[in-house]
Amino acid sequence: MNKEILKIIDLTSQGQGIAKTKDGKVTFIRHVVPGDRIKADLIPYKKNIWQTENIELVEQSVDRIEPLCPYFNDSLSLEKPGCGGCQIQQIPYDTLADIKEKQIYDQLERIAKLNLADISCEKIIKAEDPWHYRNHIQLKISYDEKQQKFIKGFYAEQSHEIVEHESCYIAPKVETLIWQKIEMYLDTTKYVKVFKCHFKELIIRLGVHTGQLLIAFHFDSIPSELQKDMEKLKNEIAELADAINQNLDQQKVMSFYLIEQNKQQIHLWGKPYFIEKILGKQFQIYPQSFFQVNTSQAERLIQAVLADVNKLENNKDKLGTVYDLYCGTGVIGILLSEYFEQIKGVEISADAIQNAKENAALNQVKSFEFEQGKTEDWLLKQVIKKQDFIVVDPPRKGLASKLIETLNKIEAQNLIYVSCNPATLARDIEMLSSKWQVKTIQPLDLFPWTMHVESVALLSKLDVDQHIKVKLDMDELDVTASESRATYEEIKDYVLNKHDMKVSNLYISQIKKKCGLEVGKNYNVSKKENPIVPNCPPEKEEAIKEALKNFKMI
Repeated sequence: MNKEILKIIDLTSQGQGIAKTKDGKVTFIRHVVPGDRIKADLIPYKKNIWQTENIELVEQSVDRIEPLCPYFNDSLSLEKPGCGGCQIQQIPYDTLADIKEKQIYDQLERIAKLNLADISCEKIIKAEDPWHYRNHIQLKISYDEKQQKFIKGFYAEQSHEIVEHESCYIAPKVETLIWQKIEMYLDTTKYVKVFKCHFKELIIRLGVHTGQLLIAFHFDSIPSELQKDMEKLKNEIAELADAINQNLDQQKVMSFYLIEQNKQQIHLWGKPYFIEKILGKQFQIYPQSFFQVNTSQAERLIQAVLADVNKLENNKDKLGTVYDLYCGTGVIGILLSEYFEQIKGVEISADAIQNAKENAALNQVKSFEFEQGKTEDWLLKQVIKKQDFIVVDPPRKGLASKLIETLNKIEAQNLIYVSCNPATLARDIEMLSSKWQVKTIQPLDLFPWTMHVESVALLSKLDVDQHIKVKLDMDELDVTASESRATYEEIKDYVLNKHDMKVSNLYISQIKKKCGLEVGKNYNVSKKENPIVPNCPPEKEEAIKEALKNFKMI
C-alpha cells in the first residue's frame, strides 16, 4: 500500500474529484474541490486506476467554502454520512456553474468531435438564486420508536438511513410550516398506527407563480382497514388542509392525495391538480406529472428554445408543424404553438399524454395531436416536410439509435435538442453528424449544488456532399452515456452460463455504478436499517464486467 499526496485537478460528471498519482495513474475522491491537496493510501484497482483509503485533507483549495447547509455531507469518508440530497456545497455557486459549462463543451469536443470555433457557444445561464429553488420535493418519512416521533429528511449518501432536518435549503420555504401542521395531525389522528407502518414519503409540489400547492402521502401499501374507512380519512384531511391554509400567506393547498407504491392514487381532498404558469401559459399538474423542478430556470430554458426558433429565416410567418418528441405534459410544444401551424407530440406515458391534451385545450391551442407511444416508432409514421420543426427532450439515456436513423432521413431542416446529460448529447450529436450540424449550444443550470446540467442545442441540415462523417470510438464516451441494453436477469443468466456463478442485483448495480452506468433507484443499497452493504468479490466483478461488455453497455 502506497501513501501519496495528491492534488485534485478536476471533477467528474458525478462530482468526484480527479487526481493523478506520481506515475500518472488516475484516482477518484469524493467531497473534494479542485485545488485541494490530500494524503491517501493508494490501492491498485485496475490497469491505470487506483483506489484511495484513509483520506486526509492537507491543504484546502482557495475555492473551498463552508457549506451553508448543516446537514450536507462534507466528509471525506462515509463513516458518518450526511444528507445525500446535494452533491456539492463546498464550492462557490458561480465556480460550480462554470465547471458544469466546461464539462459540456469538453464532452462536445471529445466525443462529438466538434470544432467549437464553428459554433455559437453561449455562457451558462446561472440560477439567480441557487437556494430554495425546487418546486417539488419528496421528503423521506419514518417513525423513530426511540424518540417516539415521526422524522423527515433525506437519505444519507449510499444509504437508506434518513438524515433528519428542520428545513432544507433547496426545498420550497413552505416545507417547514407544512410539516409542522402534518406532524400535529399525525399526533392526533385515529390512523396513527397505519401512518407509523406505511407512511414513507411526503410529496410537496408548488406552483411558484400561482402559489398553489399539492400535497401527497406516499404509502408503501394501503391496509384494508384504511380502505374501508376512507371517507373518515378524507374528512380528517379536509380539516388538515384547512389548518395548513390558515397559516399560509401567499400559498394555498389545492389538493391532497394518498399514493400507494406502484399501484394507485387516491384523491383525498380538493381539486385533482394544481395550476402553474410558465411564460404566461397555464399548466395542470397532477401528483406524478413531469414538470421541471426549477420554475425560473425552466422559463429560461424555454426562452432559449424560443430564441433558437427566432433565429430562423422567415420566422415572421408561421412555420409548419412542430414535432415535440418526448413531449411529457406538452409544455415545450404548447409554448411554441404561436410559431407553428400545428403541434404533434409523442410520449410513452399515457397519463402524460392525457395531461398534455388537457393543457393544450386549457391554453386554447387550436391545432394539436398528442399520442402515446414509443418515439422512435411513432416518428416513422409521420409525413414530415421541409418547413416542419423537430424538438427532442429525451431522458438521460439520450436518443434511441432507431430514432437517430429516422432523424437523419427526414425532410425537416431544423432540430432543437434539449438535453439533461452532456455525454449522451455529445454521443447523439456525433451520430447525427452525417446529416446535421450544430449551430448553437446554450447551457443552463437547473439544479444548483448538483452536477446535473441542461443544455439546448440548435441543429440544422448539412450540405451532405461537403460533410465527412467521423466514427465515434465508444471508449471515448463518458461513462454516464451508456444506454442499458440488458436487464439484471439477462446479466445474471450470462454470468451463470459463462462462469457457473450466481450474482445478485446488488453486485450488478455496484459494478454498473463503478462503470458509470445508471442504476435502479433502490438496487445499489441495502433496504435494511443501518445497512451493512457487502462489496462485490473481485471474481464476480470481472464476470459482471464481461457481461456488460458482451451486451455493449461498456
